[in-house]
Amino acid sequence: MTARDLKQLFSASLLGYGFLRAWIVLCLLYSRHAVAVGSGGSTVLMFALAAGALATVGLLRSAAYRRRESLFDLLFLGFGIAGTCCSFFGGLLASPLYTDAGLVAIGLCGGYFEARWGERFVPYPEKQSYGNLLIAFLLAAVLGIATSSFVTGGLFMVESLALLGVATVLYLLPNGGSTERAETRGRLESAKDSSTSADGKRSARAIANITLTMLLFCFVQSAATSISYSLLPVADVFQARFVANFIVAALLVAIFLLRGAVRPISLLKALLPVTAAGLFLLVLDPSVLGTTPIIVLLSGNKLFDVLMLFLLISFVQAGKVSPFLGFGLFVAAKNIGCALGAMSGDVIVPVVGSDPTALFLFIGLLEVLLLVSFLWMFSIKQIASPTTQPDAALPEPSAPASLEARLDRHVEAVSSRCGLTPRETEILELLARGKNRETIARDQHLSKSTVHTHMIHIYQKTGVHSQQELIELIEGVSPDEGPSTSLV
Repeated sequence: MTARDLKQLFSASLLGYGFLRAWIVLCLLYSRHAVAVGSGGSTVLMFALAAGALATVGLLRSAAYRRRESLFDLLFLGFGIAGTCCSFFGGLLASPLYTDAGLVAIGLCGGYFEARWGERFVPYPEKQSYGNLLIAFLLAAVLGIATSSFVTGGLFMVESLALLGVATVLYLLPNGGSTERAETRGRLESAKDSSTSADGKRSARAIANITLTMLLFCFVQSAATSISYSLLPVADVFQARFVANFIVAALLVAIFLLRGAVRPISLLKALLPVTAAGLFLLVLDPSVLGTTPIIVLLSGNKLFDVLMLFLLISFVQAGKVSPFLGFGLFVAAKNIGCALGAMSGDVIVPVVGSDPTALFLFIGLLEVLLLVSFLWMFSIKQIASPTTQPDAALPEPSAPASLEARLDRHVEAVSSRCGLTPRETEILELLARGKNRETIARDQHLSKSTVHTHMIHIYQKTGVHSQQELIELIEGVSPDEGPSTSLV
């Protein structure tokens, strides 16, 4: 990968997702250290995160919300600042009440912005979304390792507010411009509304499978992690979490830079054995293995996070599900599953901890639930390539297809893969026909500067630098005949 490729790939605004995740985990870690809230504090935070995400789903479907987006952004940011302060004073006063109130506010803020950041990944081409997602995960792991070593009263306030502040600044950075985001929303919603009844049912089943798989897998992972909390110091478990996240994210980033994006089916094949191995290691002697089982188990969890987010982004880009519903359900299902798993662990772990036979049975049950979650995941037929599956409802083109029709299909293929807006797709088609900026401006009744702006966006998203390169790209991309087919 060249320096130019890296420059085109990198988007600073998307990295705020990593700062946000690091802030949420730091606040939970401080609460566990300062007040010893135990897994009950984690449960409170996770249910609050789910509530914040579901509230986002409702808000984003409201026209009134879209007219005053910035005010709601400030409101939920205020929740985050107030929650951080409550957690800080809860630690100073050793008050679980203040701490729980702080975690609720932090969860509402975190759930809202996690769902909103999911939408931010959508307008970018698949490769850029994937790369930035991995870098955000790696950034969160590095920040977690750095900040968790110094979780004390005053330092916690500085660290947490700094992480939240940087995340906010990156959130406010231009992400294609508000106009383009509005066009993207409209395009995705119109694509979803115009789908056939059969397409709608398939999409509903797919998002249901993703949501149920997320909920069940997170339940298994959280219930298993509860065993580690009963056997190891809390600080060791959190450090293992950061190490596991760092290992997986760094490995995937290295593979991405050297060879390109890892296919979802490859992530799935690696996910099952890693997670199963982590569950099995939990039954062995913790005095010998230390944090190894939890590192292996949480490595599987991080692979799962990457896989499901990548699948969801692909589904949304293909117009198969509303971005608001998709990312809201994703965050909610993940946290509800973790909360239920933690609650189950609180009940079961004290029993199985003193009985080796019961521990084996509990781990066996979790293994069965893990397999069930993978059966649900495999039922998502598009998992191997969700954005490029052929549409069986479309008839095959006739043999003497006109050059005009073939050009339209090539343009649509490039537009879909690169995440172009409807207006950009129109400009792309005219550029493919060899028209220049002045002609396009006259024919479309636009100013030359507006056309020039759209051309810049098209070049950035497709990774080309001239109209000739753009034409060559369109000629080389065919949804039916392979990349080497030419239009002429």
